[in-house]
Amino acid sequence: MPIEVTWDNESSGMLRWDISNPWGIKDFQDALEKGLSMTNQSAQPRVDVLITAPKNLNVPNGLLTSLNSLNRRNVLATETGDSGLVVMCTENNITKALIQLVSRLSRNSKWLTAPSLDTGRELILVDRQKA
Repeated sequence: MPIEVTWDNESSGMLRWDISNPWGIKDFQDALEKGLSMTNQSAQPRVDVLITAPKNLNVPNGLLTSLNSLNRRNVLATETGDSGLVVMCTENNITKALIQLVSRLSRNSKWLTAPSLDTGRELILVDRQKA
C-alpha cells in the first residue's frame, strides 16, 4: 500500500502516514478514510497527524483540489472541533512549499512542516501545551 496509516503513538493521539512512491488520489482517499476511522475510534480528544514521505515525493494531479475540498467540508476536524496539527516531515523544498500553500487555503486545520519525525512530534507537543 503506497500510504500506510498507523498509530505513531496511540496513547498520545498521534497518527502517522508513511507515503511511498508511486501514489495517487485514490490512495490518499483510502488513507484518509482509514485515518478518520482510527480517529473516531480513539479515546483521545485530539488527534494529530505526522506524515513521512520520500525526499523525491511525487505529488499526484488533483491533490490540491482534493485537499481544498476536505477543508471546505471540515472532515479533518474531530467531533470536538479540534483538528489538531498535520505535520509533513520532509526536507524537500517543493513539498514544503506545497504544505505552506495548503496551510494558507485551510480554514479548519493547521498544516506545518518539520525536517524530521522527531521535530514533528515536538511541534505537536508544543502546540498541545498552548491549547
